[in-house]
Amino acid sequence: MKFRYSFILIFTFLFLFNLAQYSESVKKFKLKGFVYDTSLKYIPYSRVEISNIAEEKSDSLPGYYVTYCDKKGNWELKIPFHKKIMIKIFSNGFIPNRKLINMEIEKSLNNSKTIVRSQMLKGLKHIEWGSFEHSMLYIKTEDLKSIEELIISNEYKGVDEFVKSNIKEHSRNVAYIFAGHAAFMNGAIQEAKEYFSNSGSKLWYNLMGRDYLRNGKYKESLEYYLKGNTTRKRAYDLMKLGEYFDENKFNSLKNKSFLKAMDDFNMLIVDYRFKWSNDLLRMRYGLYNNLLSKKEKKNSKELKDLLVKAGEYCKKLKKAEIYYYCNEEKIDKVVLIEDLHDAIENPRKYFDKYKKPKLKGIKIKDKYLYDLQFVLDENGVVEEARKLVHEYPDLKRNPVPVLSYKVVRPLYGPNTLIGFGWQDFFNYKIVGKEKLMNVETIIVDAFPKWSSFTNQMYGKLWVSNKDGSILKIEWKHQNLNRKDLRIRGLILNRIPGMRFISTYGKVRGGLRFPSQYRIIEYYSGDSDSFIRLDITGIYKDYTFFGVDIDDVKAE
Repeated sequence: MKFRYSFILIFTFLFLFNLAQYSESVKKFKLKGFVYDTSLKYIPYSRVEISNIAEEKSDSLPGYYVTYCDKKGNWELKIPFHKKIMIKIFSNGFIPNRKLINMEIEKSLNNSKTIVRSQMLKGLKHIEWGSFEHSMLYIKTEDLKSIEELIISNEYKGVDEFVKSNIKEHSRNVAYIFAGHAAFMNGAIQEAKEYFSNSGSKLWYNLMGRDYLRNGKYKESLEYYLKGNTTRKRAYDLMKLGEYFDENKFNSLKNKSFLKAMDDFNMLIVDYRFKWSNDLLRMRYGLYNNLLSKKEKKNSKELKDLLVKAGEYCKKLKKAEIYYYCNEEKIDKVVLIEDLHDAIENPRKYFDKYKKPKLKGIKIKDKYLYDLQFVLDENGVVEEARKLVHEYPDLKRNPVPVLSYKVVRPLYGPNTLIGFGWQDFFNYKIVGKEKLMNVETIIVDAFPKWSSFTNQMYGKLWVSNKDGSILKIEWKHQNLNRKDLRIRGLILNRIPGMRFISTYGKVRGGLRFPSQYRIIEYYSGDSDSFIRLDITGIYKDYTFFGVDIDDVKAE
């Protein structure tokens, strides 16, 4: 779902002073402006935060000042004079717009106006999980203002009392995260730590690590970062720290930095909360290939032998002249949530009146029957033809569109993960053993190296220790529908995830054919998971052509 909004934010800076009033002890001026949305016929915004985060801070001049637009989109912010300030605009449901302004006191500025035009970036898909902006999504404007007023007035004990008495239980954690960010920007470091602790978050350590890094205190930065949460900023900063320690021969600190960075990149790649970027794979590959010890990169003899067996099996599967027909019976179970659909259509309206979303919706069960053919085309290339034969829609369906998934070319799935032609694209690791379908299997994790394949699949394979055949694959996809899952997760305030499992239980002539798959799209809360989409596919009624081999009973 794409957001199609265009914004013009107009900031009018009125320097209402005369030089006599601007002594060293009084350095304040008023900043005024208004915000409106051109895509909605110049309707003004009523829920936009305007804040100043100053680069130059002191005990007498804290760096955090904030106000909100009124119903007509007007705002006024009184702030101390700084050589540099950063104006930050935030509207719930959309990304902040930051503009760095340089100012100098000159006679010519007396009673003058400066107009800066900017455009707000696209919204929800840019918000980072756990960020200041993320926490603001789920709190009412008046509650945000109350918390900020308490913090700016240094009434920190009142924040805890306010959150407990005024914020509903399902939003208290994010309210504490918001208070933690605001207090940290206001210079109240220990109070910020307490607020983050109340939320169960370790983001305070991230903020401390970043501050120490900016100030050139690299050992202290690492000490704090090691205790923090996984974020994109932490992963990149740990890389910088590792490079610094490497250059200065602090090998122990270098290893700590790089190993924790590797953990972060692994999490950023597999966790749907985080935005996808090809840089994640590139930087992880650089760590793995150049910075970790040879011992960690070296495959064991057991794994080497297994990769050869699996490669030979995939080679046999690819060369076999296999043509077949079968039926694919697909069942989609979907829960249609009105709040979720409305929020995607109009996030600004949804978050203006945010309340805990109701996860009970219309349950729909659609059935499909496909004719699946695997045959030679006119050019002699083996192709898969998938034709819908019957459709059995649920009569409870309403007009809300349902996005589903389909599986293509399932037979050659193993080749794309562990075939000889693909083994250079993955790092492999044995993670367990299991008896599956009466076959002893070794579970192998295949994790992608950096490559140019932006839609590359990866995951875990259950490999027969006897002949290298693949019995099961639990797929991961580095970018499959990631943007939409992230947005749904932000709307529901739950962690998004997806499971995709293929099973190869039909056997013929020593080769395994797909028998079933399942795809689950889910959103995890503190104590439970909500399944939005559950897809089951069953392959049956196989008819083989061109292979003169005795059929083996399906397992």
